[in-house]
Amino acid sequence: MPPALIQQLLDSGLIAASEIERLGASCAGDDTALVVALSRALGPESDWIAERLAEASGLLLFDLEAGELSPEATGLLPEDLAIQTCAVATSFTGNATSGTAQIVMANPLDLAARDLILSTVGVHVEFGVARAASILNALDASGLAGSPDLQPLAPDATGRVTSDSLLPSVRTHDGTVPAQRLDALASPQQRIEALVLTLVSEGVIERSAYEDTLERCLRQAHQDDSDH
Repeated sequence: MPPALIQQLLDSGLIAASEIERLGASCAGDDTALVVALSRALGPESDWIAERLAEASGLLLFDLEAGELSPEATGLLPEDLAIQTCAVATSFTGNATSGTAQIVMANPLDLAARDLILSTVGVHVEFGVARAASILNALDASGLAGSPDLQPLAPDATGRVTSDSLLPSVRTHDGTVPAQRLDALASPQQRIEALVLTLVSEGVIERSAYEDTLERCLRQAHQDDSDH
């Protein structure tokens, strides 16, 4: 996971630094294994990780509990690969030579895992994000019945996903969501937050510098209100 995301997790107070260090050491540099371990440690709060990774990757977040997986899709990934990459195929359309698979991952930032999936599946793949626990539960499940394709969830006014707002999947050839599509889905506040997170994660700005600037802006706005 990017250091900036780890820092955000520490700042959130959801988990202690010592626990992150312990889990990181046990995962021996495997980022996807770390995402799974952190998600297990956070339990019900693991949505936080899935949402941040969806934002960082530009992919949409899927709720695997919202519907059953297609049996034609779940067999696309060999079991060992699915467990290694913490990924599951949720739907498949077309045929073996020109089909499209929808595959969700716990850690979409693991580009090596994505490349491995692409080379193994051999068809066009639309990637998405889901909670690690949901993916592992899906992999453990048996006798899955077919149902309509799972749809990505739109963020509500608080920035969290809700099952009441299902949206069609619109992606480019490489499995990412077009920027204009994301802009249409997000509120102005969410777009600003995403921009700040990107700048911090890329090391363009320090989070402390952003907070200092924000504080100055708030003080200036308060002063302007007082002047009027």
